[in-house]
Amino acid sequence: CAYLFEKYKPDMVFSPNLLEPQETHLMKQAQKRGLVTIAMLKSWDNLTSRWLGRLVPDKLIVHNIHEQKEALCWLGIKEQNIFISGIPQYDYYKRDELFSTKEDFFKGIGADLSKSLIFYGAAGLWMLPEEMDVIKIIAGFINSGKLIKSAQLLVRLHPAYVKGEETILDLPNVLFDRPGRDISADPKSYELEDNDLKRLRNSLRYADVTLSIASSLSIEASILNKPIVNIGFDGYSKKLFYLSARRYYERGHYKPLVDAQGVKVAYSESELQSLLNFYLKNPQADSDGRRKIVDRECGDIDGKAGERIAGFILEHLK
Repeated sequence: CAYLFEKYKPDMVFSPNLLEPQETHLMKQAQKRGLVTIAMLKSWDNLTSRWLGRLVPDKLIVHNIHEQKEALCWLGIKEQNIFISGIPQYDYYKRDELFSTKEDFFKGIGADLSKSLIFYGAAGLWMLPEEMDVIKIIAGFINSGKLIKSAQLLVRLHPAYVKGEETILDLPNVLFDRPGRDISADPKSYELEDNDLKRLRNSLRYADVTLSIASSLSIEASILNKPIVNIGFDGYSKKLFYLSARRYYERGHYKPLVDAQGVKVAYSESELQSLLNFYLKNPQADSDGRRKIVDRECGDIDGKAGERIAGFILEHLK
């Protein structure tokens, strides 16, 4: 990548994703040339479950004080070189014009306004090979009258990991949302467009209960004060801990959400049914725990995290 520096002669290199190998190469080349490097964490698990330690930038942008502490511990970067910005991708929650009305959203996805909406943010078969079984189990609750309210399930498939398995599931009261647009043969090469992100925001806003598997969707649901149930079992299978979905809830970045009592984990089919019924009846239950999650991970969501990041970069470009 040295030719890029010869051609464009940059004054600084900014990496929005510290874990991306190509961006690491660019930053290493910049450091060889004495240029300032600023990097940002892509997500909350980067310094714990995903950090490879290939490069320490001159300046690091983190989302919250907990990530700052992790950077001090794991990177050895000095505190004065860490900037806490907030989470820019959550700025849109302060902009009501980016949401649809419930009527328009339900019409757009083919949902029934008279029924409750259970939203499931699928992780993909790499994370839960039995995920389609879990979907069948939830559909079974709905279609056999095991839930206290008439409901429908909206499954948002992960754009990088699930490829077509949903086509074998023709289940009543189950809707599928496949976000993203493939841009190459690589399953992880996709682009999320504005409509994909808007549909996600509306899915969370109008869901009566949100389901996921140890996902950052739990933070977003907490921002909207929506009940959250996480999947901690393996469909119809019984697995050892190190192979089971149970293991995800002991990870360093995720355990604080469970400890805050803002996220409930269903470790069995029966627990999942009980939690769905509990939250359908008591949607405000555990609001305090969800507020703790937001305070810990996001701080004050004022819609200006992106603006702060831009200001920090421009300040060091002078």
